[in-house]
Amino acid sequence: MSWQPMTSAPRDGQRFVAGLWVGQGAAARFEMHIIRADLRGEGVHPGDDRGWAWADYTHWMALPIPLSPTTKAVQDTRRSKATVPPMHKAYGLE
Repeated sequence: MSWQPMTSAPRDGQRFVAGLWVGQGAAARFEMHIIRADLRGEGVHPGDDRGWAWADYTHWMALPIPLSPTTKAVQDTRRSKATVPPMHKAYGLE
């Protein structure tokens, strides 16, 4: 997965990570949000609106594919099972 320009972002309703620069100079920071396109027209879907317009985002990246229940979980050195990241749970991507 790598960052791509927003001109190539999916507009079919699938969620993805979008990034934008907020602030200027030394105070500037890069923010990332999980969004999707509004299928009724240009812009961010109202359910994913974080106060930024589609045109404010500069880059996008596909969401990582979550582990499925049938996938062998990656284990750490203590041999405990890997867990699904909270971000995936929040968006129903378990």
